[in-house]
Amino acid sequence: PLWSRGLGDVYKRQAQGQVRGQGLLWGMALADESADAVVKAALHEGLLLSAPQPDCLRFTPALSVSKGNIDEMLLRLARAFSRVRTAQLHCRKGVAV
Repeated sequence: PLWSRGLGDVYKRQAQGQVRGQGLLWGMALADESADAVVKAALHEGLLLSAPQPDCLRFTPALSVSKGNIDEMLLRLARAFSRVRTAQLHCRKGVAV
């Protein structure tokens, strides 16, 4: 399905863990314990996610999700990951964000 294929593409670009799920309930294991930070960054992008574990994201779209909705979600998710990675890099360099 479009949903799982799109999440798989994001996971590959972000070097994250495994994407798993069935139907409209999907999760993404993360390479680190940044799930809370990604959820906060996603909320800033207008995207609602949950973090059932420190290294796992959960996606629960509406039953009426369209291809356009999925494309928009994937774009916002990629921006959220980018925000978190940028903040992590700045923290490593000692730059306040």
